[in-house]
Amino acid sequence: MAALNATLRPLAASDSLEALTALLHRAYAWLGEMGLNFTAVDQSVETTKRRVESGQCFVAEIGQQLAGTVTVCDAYDPNTEPWARATPWFYRRDVAHLHQLGVDPSARGQGLGDQLVAAGEQWARDRGRGAIALDTAAPAAHLRQRYARLGYRDVDEVQWAGKTYRSVLMVAALADGRVHSVIEITQGGQRFFANSIFFFVGGMIARVEEYWATVETAPAWRTAAAIGAYQRTEASA
Repeated sequence: MAALNATLRPLAASDSLEALTALLHRAYAWLGEMGLNFTAVDQSVETTKRRVESGQCFVAEIGQQLAGTVTVCDAYDPNTEPWARATPWFYRRDVAHLHQLGVDPSARGQGLGDQLVAAGEQWARDRGRGAIALDTAAPAAHLRQRYARLGYRDVDEVQWAGKTYRSVLMVAALADGRVHSVIEITQGGQRFFANSIFFFVGGMIARVEEYWATVETAPAWRTAAAIGAYQRTEASA
């Protein structure tokens, strides 16, 4: 197989979840042989369905053969998924998540995994997310090195119930295309500043967040004397 000829696309309703599950089993078999009982080593079709429905699943095809997959999703709701309380990175609204990344053994070593990660990251950027997270086995130094090469950094560790290993949570910052504008307005003897943050999808403005502030003397509790290592620049009259 040549990964350069791979086609990446969103999972379609007509795609076989049985075939996707079998791909994940093949992709994770070597980790299972190392004693690392990742969920994808032997997960059921029902588990695959639940996981892909949590966000956006991408698949890679080489010819007519399924060669790789990854699923990316938004923040988890700790009220419905209490396990997400293990670390704030799971429920922060500005953080997306990659999971069940897998490449068929016959397609490894050709950059397909990196392409799948990039597809997930682009999905997150298009939704205005500022970072993307994943978790992997702490003992799997080869996987951690691979993700580090792609810009992911260790931020936390978690012990999932039933796992034979501790998981390390890794996060990469995303250049999400935000534009920040500041406009000064003088009206009725007062000065205001409008801070607008523009979010883009496909080169077009998708959302705007706007915050207004007035120019005023700082209260006593917010002065340099009250807060160490704090400096305030007073606006000129």
